[in-house]
Amino acid sequence: MSLLLALEIVIILATLVAIFMLKRRPVDTADTWPYYPRRPLSSTEKMLYKRLTQALPDHIILAQVRLSRLLGVRDGSDCKTWLNRISRLSADFVVCNRDASILAVIELEHASRSAKHAESIARYKDKALFDAGITLHRWHPRTIPDEDLIKTTLLSKPMRSLSSMI
Repeated sequence: MSLLLALEIVIILATLVAIFMLKRRPVDTADTWPYYPRRPLSSTEKMLYKRLTQALPDHIILAQVRLSRLLGVRDGSDCKTWLNRISRLSADFVVCNRDASILAVIELEHASRSAKHAESIARYKDKALFDAGITLHRWHPRTIPDEDLIKTTLLSKPMRSLSSMI
């Protein structure tokens, strides 16, 4: 194959690649992106948030927190692998002391998910939080405790169990 033929092939391939790249419109050049604002909390979550803040005024209440923000991976373990296990999971509520240390995690049982899927997610959360030493409470939306019971439940000495249901 002559050098001239090889050069022509390279030019043709480069031209095809350039045309292909020009035809692709990068997403970030769109005039308007298709997003709209959503409420971050459901009506049940808003109600629980209000009860938590009223029952625990000296605490920090965080909503919809990714587990990867709450959990670190111990030295000697494959950090990427372990964080990937929890990367898409979030805690409904995290109750923190004033120094931002975690007092407990509150999970609402979500009826919108299939039972099998919800159970699988719950097992991962339970195991990850338990092994990290974080107290987890699971509450059903129809039986969310009142402010007095929230205080009693969260401020009493936590039990070391995989989860507590109210």
